[in-house]
Amino acid sequence: MKKTIPFLLLLISFCAFAQTSKLDNLKKVNELFKKWNNSSSPGAAIGIIENGKLVYSKGYGLANLEHNIPNTPKTAFNIASNSKQFTAACIVLLSQRGKLDLNQTLSSFYPEFPEYAKAITIKNLLYHTSGLRDFSQITYLSGLRPDDYYNDEDILKWIGSQKELNFTPGEKHLYCNSGYWLLGQIVKKVSGMRLADFARKEIFSPLGMEHTLFLNNNTMLIKRRASGYSPSRSGNFRNIVSTLEHTGNGGVYTTIEDIKKWDDEFYNRTILNDTFWELMTTKGTLNNGEKIPYSGALFIKKYKGLKTIDHGGRAPGFKSNILRFPEQKFSVIVFTNVSNANAIPLSYQIADIFLKDAFKKPKKKVKSKGNLTSIKLSTKTLKKYVGSYWNSTDKYSRKILLKNDTLRYARSPRNINSLLPIKKNEFKMLNTPPGLEIIVRFQKENSMIFIENGVAVAAFKTYVPATYNLKDLESFLGKYYSEEIDTNYELKIKRDRVFLFINGKETVPLRPVMEDLFSSPLGIFKFKRNNKNQIKAFYVSTPRVQKLIFEKMK
Repeated sequence: MKKTIPFLLLLISFCAFAQTSKLDNLKKVNELFKKWNNSSSPGAAIGIIENGKLVYSKGYGLANLEHNIPNTPKTAFNIASNSKQFTAACIVLLSQRGKLDLNQTLSSFYPEFPEYAKAITIKNLLYHTSGLRDFSQITYLSGLRPDDYYNDEDILKWIGSQKELNFTPGEKHLYCNSGYWLLGQIVKKVSGMRLADFARKEIFSPLGMEHTLFLNNNTMLIKRRASGYSPSRSGNFRNIVSTLEHTGNGGVYTTIEDIKKWDDEFYNRTILNDTFWELMTTKGTLNNGEKIPYSGALFIKKYKGLKTIDHGGRAPGFKSNILRFPEQKFSVIVFTNVSNANAIPLSYQIADIFLKDAFKKPKKKVKSKGNLTSIKLSTKTLKKYVGSYWNSTDKYSRKILLKNDTLRYARSPRNINSLLPIKKNEFKMLNTPPGLEIIVRFQKENSMIFIENGVAVAAFKTYVPATYNLKDLESFLGKYYSEEIDTNYELKIKRDRVFLFINGKETVPLRPVMEDLFSSPLGIFKFKRNNKNQIKAFYVSTPRVQKLIFEKMK
């Protein structure tokens, strides 16, 4: 008896400590959402899963401001691109049943598409390696606003009318909504059922996900649906209303409690077997054999030494992230209904709180460049690096300035970092975020390399900035037409600048960067001349639509 009492006291003490630690963790989590946790703001709902148990779920702020309805774990959120994993799941199920082959080409489903469809496989669509232009960016190139309506027929026309790809299929990984919209259509062609119906019958209903659906009819009623919001300049909120009905790339509404059931199935495999999950989590491979960190609409990566499976989603007024640490059987779900609540970093911050003892400690590093003593360079040497630099891959410019014998890296007039010389041609960027070491290295032939934590992430070449007067700018003016998106552009001078008008409506200004190349909030404009040095066309490029041609009209 005497030995039992100390043991019980020890056990009670341990349980009390564990409970206190858990409460401390939850207090830290609630602090992350403090900004939105009030009766006058939209907010979020979260779920934290440990070893198959929903150990914490909570709503913050309001699901509907007009009716004062709070967010809860039962609130249905638009999870945007997180819908893609359910589209991928439908494709994998059909593949398992022998209804389609993942190596089938797009042309076998759409023989009317251009010749390049013969080189695009279902795998390319799944892994975002198809090279297709992204219809979601074609919409605004066509002059549509985020709240404008378009339907499946419009999307099919846009995709099928593209004469060129962004790149050869399998050559690169570039996120593309067109591919997942097409996968949704392929589910219908193969199964004879709309994606929404197939997913409900084969996934949502068997798993008991009664409050999850693909919204393919904007008149549908969704119980406990959250409205999406965006902060307004007045300090209030704007209600974001969407009438869109397309699915595949997005469209799923679901709840924290339903996604818990989806997470359970990853481990339990009562409906979806091992082969299914193996296919869902197999990384894609490029033509050169390189593995990419993307599988069946899931990113497979590592975070602080631990394997992660996750995907984010973003739509006007909504953001989401579903983050899983499979080896720890720990998951975080974050759904938000306000555009200034970023679900991805919030989910990782929650993981930081709960998994702090599980994260692998980094190996002791060799003395980094950040620890090297700075050196003194002459003004003459520093001046050699001053200039304008262009990134041809992602199409943006940077400037290197010299002020008070210090080089400065300028993204814009208000976004500038000083550079500390550590070698004759290498500089450490000052005032970077914690844990981020940036080195700017100047190469031969007037080039610059941008290095983050030892990895080269961007390359630049010097260029001569364009200096056009009003007379010079007149040669770029006129009307242009794109057959591929059936849209008219017109360039006019307004307030001494070139402005773009789309289908007669004023949109954005164009800023000259270098000879025959202009930048704008819409994209990059590269003008093409004939043998008489006259402008005959331009190409417009965005991150996911490359070299869309507009011919000058006579």
